[in-house]
Amino acid sequence: MYHKSLKIGVHYHWSDNTLPSPTANASANASESSLVDTFTGMGWVTFAATLIERILEQMLAKPISLVLVDNSRDSVAAWEECELFLCVLSKAYAHEQTFAPLLTHLDQRAAEVPVFKILKEPISDTDDPMALGAYPTYDLFYLDINNRSVQDLLLSIRRDHLHWTQLIDLVYDLYTALTDQGMYAPVEGNERPLTVFIAEATPDVEIYRNIIRRELHNYGYRILPEFVVPEHKGLAEAITRDALEEADLVVQMFGAQYGSLLRHGNQSIAALQHQIIHEHTADAPDLPRHIWITPNLEQAEEKQRFFLETLKHELKDIQKTELMQGSLEEFKVLIKAGIRTLQVAPQAPNLITQQAAMSVYLIHEQSDQELAQTYLEALRQQSAFEVIETIRTEDVFQNRQHHLQSLLDCDVVILMACQADKYWVEAKLLDLLKLPGLGRETPLRYKYCLSTGQEQAWQQKKQLVQGVEIRTHDESQPQGLVAEIVQLLPLVSVYSANDPLS
Repeated sequence: MYHKSLKIGVHYHWSDNTLPSPTANASANASESSLVDTFTGMGWVTFAATLIERILEQMLAKPISLVLVDNSRDSVAAWEECELFLCVLSKAYAHEQTFAPLLTHLDQRAAEVPVFKILKEPISDTDDPMALGAYPTYDLFYLDINNRSVQDLLLSIRRDHLHWTQLIDLVYDLYTALTDQGMYAPVEGNERPLTVFIAEATPDVEIYRNIIRRELHNYGYRILPEFVVPEHKGLAEAITRDALEEADLVVQMFGAQYGSLLRHGNQSIAALQHQIIHEHTADAPDLPRHIWITPNLEQAEEKQRFFLETLKHELKDIQKTELMQGSLEEFKVLIKAGIRTLQVAPQAPNLITQQAAMSVYLIHEQSDQELAQTYLEALRQQSAFEVIETIRTEDVFQNRQHHLQSLLDCDVVILMACQADKYWVEAKLLDLLKLPGLGRETPLRYKYCLSTGQEQAWQQKKQLVQGVEIRTHDESQPQGLVAEIVQLLPLVSVYSANDPLS
């Protein structure tokens, strides 16, 4: 396990810790609070280290210290006390070979010390030092496809909650490296933990991969590869082949982008791993594969379209392979069902179709209370509906627990987003995306989001609204929407109590 007084060394180039310019966060709405405000006066490296330290300390439930170290004499003396190193990779860090003294020190250490790289900014293959190539890399920036610009992830966290996942994934991997991970969910009749190989995803759906990876990890399954695969053809190939030898199930995810080419290769990381997996399963045909393709391919790159068409043709007659082009929620349910077939002997489900009552959960903010009341009244006129309302008490924890439990119990969700704050709407949409990870076994029958029809930022985010029917509210809609939901009633089916998937 970890030591009582754990120290992590954050190795950096001095220029990366200068104070941000006053205009660094100028694009954010001045009326909005920002995480950056909490760390006013800090340089970028100090800001990142403090944020990571706070999250990691909560996870470990132990005091932890992220110590900023450079190549000065005082810092070098502190290297020996560090149990793990984070290297802040930037153009300056690479060009001046700031990393060289640290690597020399690590070679002389008796025990192996984990090293992680965090990228402050994009750097080219020629700038990325080969000496650091084998270490896991995490981007603390993201490419804004809409305006083709590079955005600082830390300055964007408050404005776009989705980017939290990239930071959280880094912290989870640090946690894994600092602790003994012996608590895994085993395969029945086997002491070995059930191991899921999750291939690297294309850039536009990487956030979905990270959500699935983290949720399966939280359930106790062993995830391989353990860390981000380096974008180097030789290293990526070796890591992938070794990990597949231990895998019980394979998960692959593809979006509309092809991705950048690997160093010393002519394929993206997702394409290379698919080739290796295809070759591996030819010799191991009983290895289950679950493959997801985004349904949003309208703007797909031509190279990616060709790749996906080839992939579909290759997999047409292959057994033990499930290919889905649907919502992420449905894909999660498919993965969980695949895992259960590995854990328990399959049994024929005893399916009972019945005219069951359908529960409808109406989610709304205080600002939409009056409008929500019209929908509640229309829903209550249908005896077949069990209506679940949003509650608001002084106990914030109780409110949150009621919300999450309602999401697990209901059949249909109606989210009112007419007058609500856009960040509140984003948070609720993200809850819908994470439902399988919260314990829901089956997809929702339907998900509606009601808006005023005005262009809002969350409506443009396909990652958030995937599988959600966005409707414009008008005076006649409550009765019309209720009538539409009624049409779902004959389709309600339930499993008997002895069904393993119930």
